[in-house]
Amino acid sequence: MITVFRCLSLLWMGAIFYLSSLTGRELSDLPVVNEIIGHGFLYFVLGLLLYFSFRKRQGPLTILTAFLYGLSDEFHQSFVPGRTPEISDLLVDTLAALLAVCLLTGVGKFRR
Repeated sequence: MITVFRCLSLLWMGAIFYLSSLTGRELSDLPVVNEIIGHGFLYFVLGLLLYFSFRKRQGPLTILTAFLYGLSDEFHQSFVPGRTPEISDLLVDTLAALLAVCLLTGVGKFRR
């Protein structure tokens, strides 16, 4: 089952990479409500998938992986026309993954 979540995590990361490859003009054509909500949603889902991908130390590894992927995502955007890297985006990415970890940790404690 963990392998399934690892594959889904990689596919989701690929989707994020694709969206990061869109130029500013192409991105403005997408029906995204808000940039913060878009980043938050993408990295919240990534946080959920990563959490189930790791056997031990799920929380720390999930947050670290999401942070590092968000960092690489912002660096990647610096090469895309009409896009710029933003520290605020990285913060939202990391906080969204943290929220996913907190939610899953809380659910796990509640179930016990």
